[in-house]
Amino acid sequence: MQAETTLTRALKIKESGLPSDHPDLGSYMGNLASVYQAQGRFPQAETMFLRALSIKKKALGEENAEVALSMSNLAEAYIGQGSFEKAEPIALRALKISESTLVPNHPDVAVRLASLVKIYRATGRAELANDLAMRVTKISAEVR
Repeated sequence: MQAETTLTRALKIKESGLPSDHPDLGSYMGNLASVYQAQGRFPQAETMFLRALSIKKKALGEENAEVALSMSNLAEAYIGQGSFEKAEPIALRALKISESTLVPNHPDVAVRLASLVKIYRATGRAELANDLAMRVTKISAEVR
C-alpha cells in the first residue's frame, strides 16, 4: 500500500509540472500499474498500462524500446488475467520492436520472448513455446 501511495503522489506531482504527453508520465503510470497488477487489481492495472503506452507512443514514436517495454508490461498484465488472446498480438509487437531497436542478444529481447513462451504454453502450442524457450536460454547464456 505504501508503494501505491508514494507512486500516486509522485504521479500527481509530475502531472502538475509536465506536459500531458511527457514520457516520464508514462513511466510513472507504468510503475503504478505494476503495483496494481501485483495487488491483483487488474482493471486498474490495465487502464494505467494503456495510458502509459499511449503517452509513450505519442512522445517517442511506435518503434522505440520504451514503447516495447510498455507493450510488454500490458501483455504481462493480460497473461496474468489469462487473457492470452489479448496478450499475444501485443507481446508479438513488443518483440518485433525490441528486435529492431536492440541488439539480438539483449536481455529485453529474452524477456519479450519469455512472455510469448507463457502464452504459447498456456494455449497448447508447446512446440512453438519450446523453440522460443531455447532462444531465451541462449540469450541468457550469452549475457552472463
